[in-house]
Amino acid sequence: MQQPSQPHWIFARWYHTLAVSAFALLIAAIALQAITPKPEEAAPTFGAARPGDVFSTNKQKELGQPLESIKTEKGDTEYLYASDFAVHPNQVHVDTENKVQFVKEFISFDPKHTLSRYVSEYGQPTFVLYDTSSPDSVRVHVFLENGLAVVAHVDGDVVEQKWFFVPTTKEEFLAGYGESLSESGAGPESLTE
Repeated sequence: MQQPSQPHWIFARWYHTLAVSAFALLIAAIALQAITPKPEEAAPTFGAARPGDVFSTNKQKELGQPLESIKTEKGDTEYLYASDFAVHPNQVHVDTENKVQFVKEFISFDPKHTLSRYVSEYGQPTFVLYDTSSPDSVRVHVFLENGLAVVAHVDGDVVEQKWFFVPTTKEEFLAGYGESLSESGAGPESLTE
């Protein structure tokens, strides 16, 4: 009498085959993840205005009609756009080569929009300054390498402005955007005392 044929060892031990297949799939997934390029970290931006980029017609259309455009002494143009605060328009500063250099965005009050969020995302600020046109409780936290400055209240940690700029040195930042900034507090309330 003839013995029934034995199944191939792979099928006889199906659980081994399953384990080996799962392991091979895991190794392939890890290898694929390692070789897949990571998305570039998004640079700080205000709508279509991203520091360092050309301020093209399409980007201007995305932002809408400016409230006003002002030519500076150097020939640069500052565009003012509506913000949530009528007296404080958002600003986009474009140089003579039509490249966005600086953006100031005013932020509506949102208790979830805090300085702590930026510190957790970007690390400690490079330096902290006072704005001489604001109370001493408001500080400008500058993240130089990220081209970002966050203006926030010390009490409550709430952000009121974001400034975007082409990453630069402290000296160039202060010379270009820091005319009202100081390393010591001298806000308006200290002038009346």
